[in-house]
Amino acid sequence: MMRKVIVVGDPPAPGGAVLPYGGYVVWRERLRTGWTAAFFALTAPAAIACSPGKSIDVFFDRNSSRVSAEQVSRLANWTAMLRERYPNRQSISMGANAEEGERDPQGLAMQRARNVARILDKSLRFSVPTVALPTKGNVYPAGALGKEDVKRVEIDFLPACPHECPCRTEGGEGQR
Repeated sequence: MMRKVIVVGDPPAPGGAVLPYGGYVVWRERLRTGWTAAFFALTAPAAIACSPGKSIDVFFDRNSSRVSAEQVSRLANWTAMLRERYPNRQSISMGANAEEGERDPQGLAMQRARNVARILDKSLRFSVPTVALPTKGNVYPAGALGKEDVKRVEIDFLPACPHECPCRTEGGEGQR
């Protein structure tokens, strides 16, 4: 099954560079400034009050991109809940993180994301029309996010309509 893969950034120009990532194709990310993020945050519709998105973090050992059996079990339980509650699935996006001082933290963060995507796709057979893989990993100092472990992959799932939030149709009416 062919899946559309989107990464925050611009599509390559005709003949542009496309990077393969473990069976997925991603576009190189165009640098964005904090002003761009602030603009979109301030101009976003006020309907954000209802957010059907569901999230989970997958944690890793230091200098490892191997997804432990415990984390695979957590992912399996999470995807089972999503299958039951959301038969219509729209997209998954991922963030990849590593800690300063780990071996090749940028590359390690990306390998973590690819491994999680592979487990979701091949082992758990959890498919969605769109998978957004990161184009680069985030590297944080130890303890930068408080007590949270920064050695992780963040997964955000967005169900397709209908879901618990009113979906908008072309006629402007909500449906559930």
